[in-house]
Amino acid sequence: MEIIKEKLKLMAGSMKSGTLNTLLTNDAEYQKVVAEVRRADEKYRTLKLSENEEETVGTLIARRDEAETERVVNAYMAGILDGYEIMKSLGMVEE
Repeated sequence: MEIIKEKLKLMAGSMKSGTLNTLLTNDAEYQKVVAEVRRADEKYRTLKLSENEEETVGTLIARRDEAETERVVNAYMAGILDGYEIMKSLGMVEE
């Protein structure tokens, strides 16, 4: 299973962007949320924060974005691995 995971990581790296972008482009709810994020970001950029506040909020946003990116990558990999296990249990693939 570990060999399969490593191969999938390599292959999925190039594949997921196109597939994910297509799905997100066609997802009305996601597009609505993205628009709300843009509006909130515009408001955030107009705030008069101290240097310390700006650094604190900027760090918070950056770390949340990083955590979400890692979560999405792991969710994508989990879906691939789950799909493989389903196909294997149905005898559609061999290890």
